[in-house]
Amino acid sequence: MLILSLIEHRARHGYEISKLIEERSEGVLKFNVASFYPLLYRLEKRGLIAGRWVEKAGQRRRRYYRLTTEGKQILKTQQATWAGFCHRNPSHYGGRKCLTGQRKSESRSLR
Repeated sequence: MLILSLIEHRARHGYEISKLIEERSEGVLKFNVASFYPLLYRLEKRGLIAGRWVEKAGQRRRRYYRLTTEGKQILKTQQATWAGFCHRNPSHYGGRKCLTGQRKSESRSLR
């Protein structure tokens, strides 16, 4: 769900995805190359994401991943399941934080 949600609105390359997960989890979730890229390849093989190589002047070639139609459907189902879990367990996850990763104090300022 984490990977799919990060590429829901725009394509991203693998390193960017892994760093966003690490940042947003405050370092709790950290991937090494040996496990992360095979995970992306499996998601691509299952048809949930599609990757394409992009070359830019002065930069190394990168594979950018986007969500497929099937991936969007799976993400929607996963988000609904997670929202239901958070709703049933609000004392453990502080309502909004469970859904967005925001702290309670941050959620007030965003309203």
